[in-house]
Amino acid sequence: MGNFKSKVKKKWSIHKNLFYALEGLYEVLKHEMPFRIEVITFAILTPVMFVLPLTGGHRAIIFAFFFLVLIVELINSAVERCVDLTIRKYHILAKRAKNAASSAVLLSIVALIIVGFFFIIKDCFFK
Repeated sequence: MGNFKSKVKKKWSIHKNLFYALEGLYEVLKHEMPFRIEVITFAILTPVMFVLPLTGGHRAIIFAFFFLVLIVELINSAVERCVDLTIRKYHILAKRAKNAASSAVLLSIVALIIVGFFFIIKDCFFK
């Protein structure tokens, strides 16, 4: 009973978790074309945000929406992979799950476009 701490195994490690997260990003980048397109679009539009006369706060909000799209796309990819792993033949609930996840991506992109255009119009034309 004297050396209890040495016998307890660590259940997680920040280094292992970081590795798993980076491995997951690599896998999604490698296998999911929509995610690659969104990352490339993000990389192209980020410098454009700094050319436009946007306020710092508006840039930060648009930047957060960019990340929201990427996060929702990652969740969509996870849902699709789980459904594909568990369902061997067509099932209406599998279709609905995949469609719901895809709809979440669509809504996050629409939100980004609405917020982006609102701030661009407000900051560029109504100063």
